[in-house]
Formats: sequence, structure tokens, C-alpha cells
Amino acid sequence: MAQVGTYVPFTTPGVLLMRLIVMEEWPWMEIIIALAILIVSIWIFMKLAGKIFKTGILMYGKNATPAEIWKWIPGLISETLFSGAGFPPLNVSPNRIGHLRTVARRS
Repeated sequence: MAQVGTYVPFTTPGVLLMRLIVMEEWPWMEIIIALAILIVSIWIFMKLAGKIFKTGILMYGKNATPAEIWKWIPGLISETLFSGAGFPPLNVSPNRIGHLRTVARRS
């Protein structure tokens, strides 16, 4: 169970430290893989948080509900993961930002 917890980004720091304290010989490959997963997941979540913030800022004067944020996530994930890679965004209309500005003005 602790070995699986080593690869889950939210539990990696605590579980990995506890495992290394107890073990006599360190599994270097597991340490490298766990840290790589942690770094990549931090990068993805930071990019996703920035995209949510940017989209939310365009809705000035209106509070974004969790349901609205949940609707944004598929398009934001595709933008985050595939931007610059030559892939078109998934589930994102070309005029999404203009639509959000219009909705924000009506509210």
C-alpha cells in the first residue's frame, strides 16, 4: 500500500519520506519516478488553475458556481495539455471568450 501511495501526487511527500526512513536500502528508481510524477502533476495543476482564473476573470460581476467551473474543465484541460503541440482544443468553441464576455455583460 505504501508503494502505491508513493506514486499518488497528493501523498508522495509524506509516504516517500516515511518509506525512506524505514528502509535500509533506497529504491532509487521509485524515488525518481515518484518525483517525476509529482513535478508533472504540479505543472499540470498550475496551468489548469491559471486557465480557470483567466476564464473566471472574464466573468467580472458574476460569481462562478462550481457547476460552471465543472463545465469549463474539459476545454481547459485540452487547452493546457495540447496547447503548442499542434492539436486542436477539445470541446471548446472558437468564440468561447467572446461568449463569456457577453454573458458577463448581461448579468
